[in-house]
Amino acid sequence: MIFRYNPFSAIKHLPALSCLARAARCTQTDRGYDRLAAIQGKKESGFTLLEIVIVLTIIGFLLAMIAPRLGNIGTSAVQTIDESNIKGMRGYVMLYQQQKNRLPNKPITIVNSRGSNDYQLPLIDDGDAENGPETIGYEFNERCRLRLHVLNKEEVDEIKKMGIRKMAVLNDHVGSTNSEHTKDGEDSDLKPQTFSTGDEGRPLHMVDVEEGLGVLMVGASADSQSGKIKAVVDRDDIVGNPAWLYRVVVGLGKDSSLVSDGMVQNEGLSPSGMQNADYNTYNNYCMVLPRLKATVKRIGGGEPKEIELTDSNYNEDDEKAEQILIDLSQKQEVWEVDVCSPLGYKWPRDSVNLWRVSEVTGKF
Repeated sequence: MIFRYNPFSAIKHLPALSCLARAARCTQTDRGYDRLAAIQGKKESGFTLLEIVIVLTIIGFLLAMIAPRLGNIGTSAVQTIDESNIKGMRGYVMLYQQQKNRLPNKPITIVNSRGSNDYQLPLIDDGDAENGPETIGYEFNERCRLRLHVLNKEEVDEIKKMGIRKMAVLNDHVGSTNSEHTKDGEDSDLKPQTFSTGDEGRPLHMVDVEEGLGVLMVGASADSQSGKIKAVVDRDDIVGNPAWLYRVVVGLGKDSSLVSDGMVQNEGLSPSGMQNADYNTYNNYCMVLPRLKATVKRIGGGEPKEIELTDSNYNEDDEKAEQILIDLSQKQEVWEVDVCSPLGYKWPRDSVNLWRVSEVTGKF
């Protein structure tokens, strides 16, 4: 009889070898499970709390550095648009004057009416948004030192020759009669104004340019038709546009000939003014009329005739300080009209933002 030897069948008869074989198979299976667990562990791994805290801290530092610059982007954009609008509006006014040989008719006289030939300066922003908006912005008044001026016959004649025969009286009931100006039974520094009844007190009521009409003037005024003009600018005062002293300021509104004659599609509103809606209501661009011969004749004795100004950021004896000398005794031609924003800025802007009157070198 022949026996065939099978080594694997021998394992069945050897308990020790059989156990070793099973152990080997178990070891290989365990290693497979370990590899699988390692792979699954990697898939489920994430950031630790410390890592998250570090990342958030870094992001916080970056935002702290970038946020102020991002905030300035909006402010810078508004200023850029505003300057572009002033430039454009000035160009339209100049083009209108060149084509028609006159200035746009029916501008806004930025005053409020109390009655027939009785006008008042609208309320000026007090810098407090909590008591409601006033009519004229604080910055506009600070730069231009606006005053209520009453026109005489000679001034009226000159303005009419420039093409301005009618004006719309502002009559801003919102900014000049705000009930918030009186709180807890105590009056604030801003006294709510009263208005004329009937059409004379209606917003943007159209009137003829005639003797006794009230207008805004830069840095000076006469309180009656026969009165002498008195300046409100003297040594050490700060002004934004000194060359506009003794000049009338009017608004460019929806009734302006610029709109009705198709030169512009609608009245121009300033984006800078829109940002200040909680502080002031008047937001139209303005036209600064040339200095009138009749106005120069009305200036009282002892008032500034020639002024020397210094950049307000420097002392007058500082070599870096820019200085200018302005003669205020000369009448101007119609083409010397200017345009400004409701904050009192023009285009192109001066190299100096605010000037200090360092000396009144000549008087009337």
